[in-house]
Amino acid sequence: MERKAATAERESIKYKQIEYMLDKVGQQFTGKISGVSKWGLFVEITEVKSEGLIPLQSMKDDFYYLDEDNYRIVGRRYKNEYALGDAIEVVVEKVDMLKRQMDLRVVEEEI
Repeated sequence: MERKAATAERESIKYKQIEYMLDKVGQQFTGKISGVSKWGLFVEITEVKSEGLIPLQSMKDDFYYLDEDNYRIVGRRYKNEYALGDAIEVVVEKVDMLKRQMDLRVVEEEI
């Protein structure tokens, strides 16, 4: 019973976090890389504690691969690295209430 209550609480928090982000599409935020996987980078937006995903296939500046041993992704060509715990600037690309998911993208550095 307690486990069900805890799960329901987490789901309701996630729902409200995603709902809050619905009108933030296109806005830039500072976040922290909270997870690294073969699919991409999970980023927790510092201001609202809401987590989203930067899909690897959306990172067009290089071809990135997962370095599981060091909890990071590394670009094959330019050797850019994104590691667990790094601060990162992101833009909210898409918010999906049904899936309770948010897609992000990395803010490109201006040269």
